[in-house]
Amino acid sequence: MSGSIERLGQTLRLILLLAALLFGGIAIGAWLAEWLAPGSWLAAIVGFIMLPLCFGLGMTSWYAIAHAAVMKRLGRAVWRGAKGEDFRGAVKSELADLAGRTLPGTGVFVPIAALVSLGGGAVIGLAPNSGGFFLSLIVNGGVGTAYGFLLRWLAVNGHLPLPEDA
Repeated sequence: MSGSIERLGQTLRLILLLAALLFGGIAIGAWLAEWLAPGSWLAAIVGFIMLPLCFGLGMTSWYAIAHAAVMKRLGRAVWRGAKGEDFRGAVKSELADLAGRTLPGTGVFVPIAALVSLGGGAVIGLAPNSGGFFLSLIVNGGVGTAYGFLLRWLAVNGHLPLPEDA
């Protein structure tokens, strides 16, 4: 019984974290857009989707990189098994360094967030009523990059869901 309550608590914490990342990103982006280009519907739309897009593309890319890394290791195990080694032992040794640590590829969050937010900053900077193109690039790029570092830190420390948990 206590195991199921603990699992429920973990699930609720994960849901709250993901909701905070999504809705917090929407709120921050919308506020930035209104601050940098007051009254611009284009800036509002871009600000609304900018950080959630960083999150979604970052998670997808992280999963893809991690999947490729695991498949490469399994491919090496199959090759070793085909050469006569014990297949189970080969799989175990190839995947041993992944046990108990975060899947590879967490670093992808930072460049994706930086590029998406710089693109969003460029659009907001060109929107009507914009306070300036370079100001928008610097502010949005900085906020997006910081968001990317936050996502990377959360992934490295095991706070974001692994593919089998998602």
